Amino acid sequence: MKREEWFPTSIYHDMINVGGIEEISQDIKKHQDGVFKSNRGGWQSDDISDDERLTYLKFTIEEKSKYVWRDMFPDKPGRFKITNMWININNNESYNDTHEHPNADLSGCLYVKTHENCGRIFFKDPRHIHRMNELNKFNVKTRLTFTEVYYTPEDGKILFFPNWINHGVEPNKQDKDRISIAFNMEFKLYD
Repeated sequence: MKREEWFPTSIYHDMINVGGIEEISQDIKKHQDGVFKSNRGGWQSDDISDDERLTYLKFTIEEKSKYVWRDMFPDKPGRFKITNMWININNNESYNDTHEHPNADLSGCLYVKTHENCGRIFFKDPRHIHRMNELNKFNVKTRLTFTEVYYTPEDGKILFFPNWINHGVEPNKQDKDRISIAFNMEFKLYD
């Protein structure tokens, strides 16, 4: 029997060097009041994509996203470009409600400072009707039956995911800050 996958949702992950980013993040926090979006508790910055101290980080993220581009658009010359990025600093019991990222083509998260039980990121199955499937009553967890998936943060882990996938972050259960940088990207075709 043949099997075909028609509606896959890919989440890409890799590791990058985050040396010095924690200090820059804390400095930005000292100079911004922050915003309230999906964060519950903790602190979230305004857009930091124009901060010159993060130019190399932006370059590194955009370089990593080339793999995603080649996987999604193997015959199209182009790339993903960061449109905005922001810092999340979640302290004890802080978390992020489930949300999506409108006005983007690709989104992502980079973990700068993590520790055990600092809150995993989770992604919900975007096929809402699938969550009502009777197979879920068996509590069998396979790639074909999961209704949500979790990634444990670690320093330097970077995730790329579709902007439209519903995701959130569990509460930080420690008295240490978890620092991450989230970002949105748009595609740019080459002439």
